[in-house]
Amino acid sequence: MANDDEAGARAAAEYFVELYGYAVQSQDLVEFTNFCDPASVFCSGVIDDVNADITAGTRTEGGASVLHVYRVDVPAADAFYTVWGRVDRDPFIAVGADGSTIFESDGEDALDFAVAVEHIPGHGWLTRAAKPGIVPIS
Repeated sequence: MANDDEAGARAAAEYFVELYGYAVQSQDLVEFTNFCDPASVFCSGVIDDVNADITAGTRTEGGASVLHVYRVDVPAADAFYTVWGRVDRDPFIAVGADGSTIFESDGEDALDFAVAVEHIPGHGWLTRAAKPGIVPIS
């Protein structure tokens, strides 16, 4: 991630997806928040969901996520790279404050995902946007 190039953008997007899973599991939002543009709808939604879980006393167990990148678009009119791939998420459960299972998931395989990242000199990478279920136009 030290480089402001395609390889750096790829590493930043992969890290972002892993960080997303970590934030949901640990309910530690510090690094996730620092890695996100405050204007990102995806990031704001994750932060809101984790804070709601904290308030309700619920937690998520499992659900680690990995991004498998298949294309990186270099900046054109925008200042950011768009990283295209698919996300695989391990099985997970949501546990209520009383210890009961609220929700179970078998995980997800091959969820199309796009991440827009920008390298900010003196700061590092910043996630401008992320969107599941989107594929690049050929």
